[in-house]
Amino acid sequence: MTTIVHSIAMKDVRGRLPANWKDLVREYRQRDYPLALGGYPHGFFGTPAHLMGYENLFVSYLQEPKLVHDILDTFTNLWIAVYSEVLAEVDIDHVQIWEDISHGSGSMVAPAMIREFVLPYIRRLTDFCRARGITTIFLDTDGDCSDLIPLFMESGVTGMYPFEVNCGMDIVTVRKNFPSLRMMGGIPKSDICRGRERIDQILEPVRHVLSTAGYVPFGDHFVTPEVHFDEFTYHRETLNGLIEAAGSR
Repeated sequence: MTTIVHSIAMKDVRGRLPANWKDLVREYRQRDYPLALGGYPHGFFGTPAHLMGYENLFVSYLQEPKLVHDILDTFTNLWIAVYSEVLAEVDIDHVQIWEDISHGSGSMVAPAMIREFVLPYIRRLTDFCRARGITTIFLDTDGDCSDLIPLFMESGVTGMYPFEVNCGMDIVTVRKNFPSLRMMGGIPKSDICRGRERIDQILEPVRHVLSTAGYVPFGDHFVTPEVHFDEFTYHRETLNGLIEAAGSR
């Protein structure tokens, strides 16, 4: 069964590229912006959870571990095969892994389960990336991911986002504990609507972490409709000033 599944997944890998791939290659080779591979829905927890549902996946970890490993092995082989085709023609700046494995009070999966079912496959991908000169590998997970940071760094992940502040994530503490971790996000989106004084307060940690480098600040998820345009403009202009000041040092 495994051989059949893998054979189907690997068939006509180039056929999985966009129909306008040649045009995209020309554009990408002349770009003046960073280019990423991966992201949603590519993840070693996120993808099976998305396909199977959380409950089914959690039960399968215990009752059908071989099935879960087969799914993850198949996806890992497929993604590496597709990425190989892309990298044969285009240079990539970074890779993104989409997990959403944590929530407001911590990880949804025990560390032992993560070590068994997630980290080995992330390691295969990060090893593949490094062998091809890609050294920036970001992982996306919402909620409180404090306990997961060292696990993912152990597997070769070099950066994480979006660091949801209202779930207890403190980017100053994260930077202190993990000085080499690259970071994105960290601005509490729901607080932007609370006026200029509050905006100044929530940008103070951003100012501090910007001084350490390796950080791209933005809202810790989609900005909510409650945020007035004037408030968003003030937040963005103030943030731009902080970024420019940090860049001039």
